[in-house]
Amino acid sequence: DVFLAHDDLEPSAEWSREIRAQLLAADIFLPLLTDNFPNSKWTDQETGMAIASDKLIVPLKVDLNPYGFAGAIQALLLDPDNVEAACAKITKTIAKNPRLREGFLDGLIKMFSESFSFEDAAAKATLLVQFDGYTPQQVRQVLLAIVDNDQIHKSFNAQRRMANFIASYGSQAEPALVKKARAAMQ
Repeated sequence: DVFLAHDDLEPSAEWSREIRAQLLAADIFLPLLTDNFPNSKWTDQETGMAIASDKLIVPLKVDLNPYGFAGAIQALLLDPDNVEAACAKITKTIAKNPRLREGFLDGLIKMFSESFSFEDAAAKATLLVQFDGYTPQQVRQVLLAIVDNDQIHKSFNAQRRMANFIASYGSQAEPALVKKARAAMQ
């Protein structure tokens, strides 16, 4: 889940308390370093809280380099005309983080299992095979999604990607479930 204060705060919420709570609950902090960033009375404090609470911080440089304690963290150059490339780099950064990997992959599998069209299933399958390190339980969840969701097992493009996934991870799952997933994709 993503929290953006200006979009997510409910009317009448005590916003400073809610922002603190969200910062403490967050796993990842993405400061957007524009020329206006240092002009805010809050952004430096929010960044400091994220650093002090040992969050994964991925500074997104639009105009400025990270400064202060965040200056020791490599920023990701954010090209406003190619936000998709930055998002791909952010996801790879999260997936490499040992503390966040399992939760990240769980979220990816949940999105995959909820595919709502053949195209969506193919896109999510493409994402799944870009990452590695799946646990046996996660492999089981992927196989169950293949079996249970006809948008996945009937999608030609998802089938090809899932055949590769099964080739890589099938040995971690019950043979009967692997067989059932392969049969669903026939």
